[in-house]
This record gives sequence, C-alpha cells and structure tokens, in this order.
Amino acid sequence: MNQNFQKYIGVKHAIATTSGTSALELALHLLNIKKNDEVILPSFTHPATGNCIVSVGAKPVFVDIELKSFNTNSDFINKAITKKTKAVIIVSQFGNPVDIKPILVLKKKYNFRLVEDAACSLGSKIGKEKVGKQADITCFSFHPRKIITTGEGGMLVTNDDKINEKARSMKNFGLINYKNKLIQRTWGSNLKLTDIQSAMGLEQLNRIEEILKNRIKRALYYHKLFSEFDNIITPPTRKGIRQNFQTYCILLKQNAVRDNLIQSLSKKGIESRIGSFALHLQPAYSKIYKYKLPNSTKAYLNGLAIPLHNKLTQDDQEYVANSIMNVLKNTNKKH
Repeated sequence: MNQNFQKYIGVKHAIATTSGTSALELALHLLNIKKNDEVILPSFTHPATGNCIVSVGAKPVFVDIELKSFNTNSDFINKAITKKTKAVIIVSQFGNPVDIKPILVLKKKYNFRLVEDAACSLGSKIGKEKVGKQADITCFSFHPRKIITTGEGGMLVTNDDKINEKARSMKNFGLINYKNKLIQRTWGSNLKLTDIQSAMGLEQLNRIEEILKNRIKRALYYHKLFSEFDNIITPPTRKGIRQNFQTYCILLKQNAVRDNLIQSLSKKGIESRIGSFALHLQPAYSKIYKYKLPNSTKAYLNGLAIPLHNKLTQDDQEYVANSIMNVLKNTNKKH
C-alpha cells in the first residue's frame, strides 16, 4: 500500500497509519511541536485538526477562510504569525486544493513547518500536480466517507528522508533496529495499518481514477441542477484545478434555515449534515480563546453537505435538489 500510494501522489515516502487523525498527531511529533508553540490553522475544519495541536501541548491559533473556496489563504495566515509560530496546518477542505504557493512564500520568510490536512483531498490536483507534494508533511484519511476507505486508516506522506525514518519508528512504539537489537529510541505509539486494511485500500487505489471520474461527473450534475436557484452557492470550480468533491457542500444564502432544512430532508429520506465545524465556536475552544471569524461562522451555520457517492443516480440527484429547493421556497413564503 505504501509504495503504490507514494507512486500515485508522486512523493518519496508514504507511511500508513491507523487514521487521518493519528497521521496529523504523528506529524506534529515528527516536527517537534511542543508546549507553548503556536500552530496556525483554519477554524473551519474538523475537530481532528485542532485536537492534534492540543494533544502535543501546543496552542492552536485560528484564522478565517474564504467563502468562495472554504479554505484559508496566505493573507489570513500572515496576519496571525508571531515569534511563537512554529507550524501552520492548512486544510484542503472538501477536496478543494488550497492555494499553496503564496503560503510557501510565507514559509520561507518566517521559517515555520507546514502540514497539509488533505484528509478529503486524495486525487485532487493543481495543474498536473496532485495534492500532497509541497508541504513538509501531508496527511490523508481512509475513513468510510473518504474517496477510498479501509474502514479506518490514514497515510502520512513526505519528501524528507529524516522525517520518513523517524515516522516509521514512531508509528511502531518508537522502536529501531540497533546492532541487530530492537531498542526504543524515542516516543512512539501503535499506529500501524493492518495488512487486511491495506489490501482493501490497495484494491480501491488501483481504480481510483475511475472512482474520481464518476464522483466528479455527479458533482457537475448537481452544479447544473442548482444553477438557476439564487439561494444556493455551489462548490467552486477553478480552471486548472481538479477537485475530487469528497463532500458536496452547498452554502445557503439565507441565514437560520439550515438546521430546519436538515430535518425536512430527513423526513423525505435524504441524509444531510453540516459541512464542517467552526472550531473557534466550539465549547472546547470558545471558553479559552475569543475570535471573530465571520466567514468561518457563516460556513459553519449555513453550509450543508448533501448525498454524493458513486451509486447515486441522476434521478436520486434530481430528487435531492428538488427537495432542497422546494423546502427553501416554502421557507421563504413563511417569512
């Protein structure tokens, strides 16, 4: 699995882990992020992205996102950098690649380490280059909702030989082979993906381009169905960018209707959920840190993830889209 994955991404090293979350936690250990270090990350992301920072004793520093992409950018990051900034975690949200080049300029200027949370972005590309090649470490997830799944599982990729060597030790209890003896050199844990899980993942990796093609086709059909409905902003498409649409998240222009819409869709047999979290509003962080991040807040309160999978038919998609539009139209009439 490791060799096939590194070949697919185009990196020197790929190290399988028990989950995308454990890959992120391992990444911060590998980069020696510790207590009182500051790590910048977008607020609009899954709790796992913030939890990995807290787990090593560092301080999360939240920044806002662009609503047009659901990703943070170099301007937001630049404003948050201090002398204590040791790392930045960027998130290619919903499979939409972060504009990484300006962030790499900041990395060179301020000498921080860069981790990309690409849990959702396997197979996404900027030009001809797949997500996963430019950060110090990039982490992927094989959770059941991801492009390929091993039940639970993840992958850490890097082009750094020293990081690779250290990662393979740390995922195996910190053990190394020294003079034909196993010794524990450093902190480590049991983060190994099983052979059975690897076999599952490898089979899907072998046909990933077909999986992506089918998924993107369905996403573009949703674009067409929603194109004439003014109350919905569909996920962005950019020239020269392949977005894998791991999640098809629409943004509702009208406030305070998303939660009722989820309930109404459920009654019609349609499963939907929030797009992602605004971590600065979650009790785990809001009791400690105070931020005003309007775009992250709006994306959290108005974002809606709707069904998208390779067995979804056009009739299914039309039913989903028409149901959403009808509920919103009726909501507008009531107001």
